Amino acid sequence: YPNQARKLIELGALVVEEVQRQSEEVQIQCRPGLQLTPAQQKAMDEILSHPDGVTLLRGATGSGKTEIYLHLAARQLALGRQVLILVPEISLTPQMVERVTSRFGTAAAIYHSGLNAQQKYEQYLKVRSGRAGIVVGTRSAVFLPFVNLGLIVMDEEHDSSYKQDSMPAYHCRDIAIWRGKYHHCMVLLGSATPSLDSYARALRGVYHLVELDERINQQPARVSIIDMKQEMKAGGDGIISRPLQEKMAAVLAAKKRVILMLNRRGYSPQLRCRSCGEVILCPHCELAMAYHRDERLLKCHACGTVMKVPQRCPSCGAQEGFMTYGFGTEKLEEEVHRLFTSARTIRMDADTTSRKDAHQKLLAAFGRGEADILLGTQMIAKGLDYPDVTLVGVINGDAGMARNDFRSCESAFDLLMQAAGRSGRGEDAGEAVYQVFDPDHYAVQCAARQDYRSFFQHEMQFRHAGQYPPYTYLISLTVASANERQAMRDAVWLRENLHGNYKTIGVISLLKLRDLFRCRVILKGKNLEEMRHDTAALLQSDSSGRINRIKVDVNPLVLE
Repeated sequence: YPNQARKLIELGALVVEEVQRQSEEVQIQCRPGLQLTPAQQKAMDEILSHPDGVTLLRGATGSGKTEIYLHLAARQLALGRQVLILVPEISLTPQMVERVTSRFGTAAAIYHSGLNAQQKYEQYLKVRSGRAGIVVGTRSAVFLPFVNLGLIVMDEEHDSSYKQDSMPAYHCRDIAIWRGKYHHCMVLLGSATPSLDSYARALRGVYHLVELDERINQQPARVSIIDMKQEMKAGGDGIISRPLQEKMAAVLAAKKRVILMLNRRGYSPQLRCRSCGEVILCPHCELAMAYHRDERLLKCHACGTVMKVPQRCPSCGAQEGFMTYGFGTEKLEEEVHRLFTSARTIRMDADTTSRKDAHQKLLAAFGRGEADILLGTQMIAKGLDYPDVTLVGVINGDAGMARNDFRSCESAFDLLMQAAGRSGRGEDAGEAVYQVFDPDHYAVQCAARQDYRSFFQHEMQFRHAGQYPPYTYLISLTVASANERQAMRDAVWLRENLHGNYKTIGVISLLKLRDLFRCRVILKGKNLEEMRHDTAALLQSDSSGRINRIKVDVNPLVLE
């Protein structure tokens, strides 16, 4: 009865008090830290010998980087300082949180986009008051109001999830390094496959480089490469090759478990008309709609548009129906159930993890042994640690190299090498199977050998020849407008007014997204500050409203 309450307040019969609501904290029994191996101890001593600035820890998958993070965190907590541990994906948060809370108890705060507003507010206050000694979070956690920050750890520093797509298009690593300077604290970047930019900076001495090549169990996963061109010539269906089927059967018979990774969700990436062969496109984007058989719906993975499968072809009006082309995680799961009828599966992709706490619940279920096979997109390719997983299969492992982007080989290599690192993390030997169409590509071969340095040398030759980062800097200026001519005019204005000791590339027309026509201009040069200054000055000088249509991306990770 709000009206009655308001009257009672006015009469002085009721007194209003505001009290901050806080969730009850559960006390957790802390466990002591593990003893570091000689290799881990040596790496930690090297890190501590450079307490200022940025350190890059390149550690092989399974080499025990997380334990080093926790030992370093313990030192800072003992000094009364706060610690921030960043992870790229929400899916990695539950395991890291479990390790942190079991070590440090309720001193840990958690911050990621999956929390509701009340939970975020509680964690914010916990950090600002200093009650949170250690924070585990994704990209946005880098902005929390720390009062006495002593260490920032950025795990899987190469991951593209650390880059924000929308404006402001910041990279979490840049903010972390800036905060490290501001708070006079150590910044530790960790990865088995550091970004080429970071590793090049470390080799030049901009960052301090520490390398840890020794796996805890001393046995890296054995990798097999399956040439899918030959497999399909021999009658395979192109989803799960016969060698992978045999290995899966043997592992399941031994009561061990399997991870299958396919970096494409849905049942099929496109539907084609049986009559005219045209693909069904999103009505708002110039992209194919993906078919999701579980829900019998078409979804655009760019703008989120959802619609039913049409009864008639939008292009020719025929009613002969549609054919599926390609496959995603839904179809992979269907194939697994067909081949292994008694196997229990858990699927992790953007469709199954959209609900609150879904990542944590699915991974917890797999951790409890409720499934024999975990399959999903790239969110399961990194960071997960299950000792009884002895086989990892990567389906269409080199598909990412078909992208028209200068980082495509680096992304494919990262995915392959990280995925292999999920196998054999316990006492049993592990194996990984790469199903690829270009088995001789250097990215595939280097990933199979778990040889980061060789890949770095190969890739840097191409980057140097094309004068791409880290040899140059890029700024991407993308204009988006519902009016195609206006988008082009704005882009031409950018091109004609940006000149200096750098190249101005474009205008380039991009695919339409969300009913917006897009054009892009790229600045490419060796002096980033000059490019940033010229761009800022031009945009600030404009009074016509163009700035509202322009997205500025300094050092973009992806060029479509």
